[in-house]
Amino acid sequence: AAIDYNTAFCEEDLGEKTQPPVTLKLSDTKDSYSVQTAESAYVYFNWFALKKTEEDILSICKSEAEKAAKRTAEKIQHGAVPPRVFTLKEYAAMLGEDLRQPDPYSDIRDFRISEAARIRRLDPDMSPVILVFMAGVSYPPVRVSPDSEIGRAAAELGITVKTYYPYISDTSFVSLLGGVPSVNLGTFGKDAHMFSERVEMEYSFKDLPNLTWQLLTKLMK
Repeated sequence: AAIDYNTAFCEEDLGEKTQPPVTLKLSDTKDSYSVQTAESAYVYFNWFALKKTEEDILSICKSEAEKAAKRTAEKIQHGAVPPRVFTLKEYAAMLGEDLRQPDPYSDIRDFRISEAARIRRLDPDMSPVILVFMAGVSYPPVRVSPDSEIGRAAAELGITVKTYYPYISDTSFVSLLGGVPSVNLGTFGKDAHMFSERVEMEYSFKDLPNLTWQLLTKLMK
């Protein structure tokens, strides 16, 4: 609740602002249904960043977890000891253990959760802990300078060029290659990923293909 949709964590650069963090998944770690209270749970946040590093974001999450732990302890019982809070890397180092790396075919989110559970089992102090870690792959922001070749070509076609792409798209994977210039020309519509998803046909099937062709033609001259 402290992080989900909290606009205090939006980042701004060059007059453009990110979306706030959003909760992607919240679950306990039980393999099957039972009435027994779960001994552990996890939450994923999708976090948009422009210049913040993984370490910056983990530091923010750790700070928020410490404050939430304190509030929870006070709510449950006055004077209760709050859970300990670590990054997973700090916790492993404290226990003298190295973190393993996932194999390329594993689901990295499941692997990181299982790795957190493995490290937890090594702790002789079984008092509650909150562990903060990167659950998935961190994608660098998709950035195109209006003064770059691709930015100038887009502007000549009357396209308003934003420095940052404010969402997630296939272009996000391109950013992992480092320094590869890219621009995202997309369809226009409503209700993405919903049963009512639809696009504006005139723009999406006529204007957009023409814009894409003209931009490629300019860049290939």
